[in-house]
Amino acid sequence: MTTVFKVGDQVRKVTGEYHISGEVRSIFAKADGVVRLVVEHRAEGGGSFLHIYSEANLALIDIDKDIGIEGSGGESPFEIMFYKMHRK
Repeated sequence: MTTVFKVGDQVRKVTGEYHISGEVRSIFAKADGVVRLVVEHRAEGGGSFLHIYSEANLALIDIDKDIGIEGSGGESPFEIMFYKMHRK
């Protein structure tokens, strides 16, 4: 199984009507060999949820480049705080 992602990566869903950021929690291959990633998203009101994506739905986040100090404009204040807390 080959993928550019690894568990612990900060990623952003970049396809579809909404975009959301999270952390890769698991990577697996379906029976047909297609790779899927489980991403944990933090909920603004507390807690979190998991969602399964294909690789094409996600992009790696370079926290220092994409977020910086003030954010790139598309992140909520909660997301910016989450990135700063999880810098490696």
